[in-house]
Amino acid sequence: MSSKTLKAARMSQHMTQQALADATGISRVNIAKAESGAINPENMTARNIIDLAEVLEVSPAYLIRADEPMQVSVDNGFHFLDPEEVIEYLADPDCPIDWETIAHYMDDRFRELVDWELAPCTELEFLTRYLEIAPYDLVIG
Repeated sequence: MSSKTLKAARMSQHMTQQALADATGISRVNIAKAESGAINPENMTARNIIDLAEVLEVSPAYLIRADEPMQVSVDNGFHFLDPEEVIEYLADPDCPIDWETIAHYMDDRFRELVDWELAPCTELEFLTRYLEIAPYDLVIG
């Protein structure tokens, strides 16, 4: 389980570790250990992961994914860009999309969480952090 995704999903629901523990039956200590990376994902039962996913309103796949950040596609999934490439692309005067379009395709809960964590910040900082915790790739076009 990715410690980043578990914590981000919990925070996007405005839940404390104790509230998540109460809702899932998993001890607060184990939730804290999972968020810090101290618990190996293989030690979490499938039932625990499903319970966490249901309460946090994310997919089990989101919780157990690797720590690789999501990416952005501006051509309907044919090519994917990292945050630096997206910002460079947006700076092109002939670019058919703008920052507001990118933000529109973001998951609302996770976009708001990044805003709460980082604002004020640059678009690059925002996009980089969003993609670290995003539940899916951004596909535009």
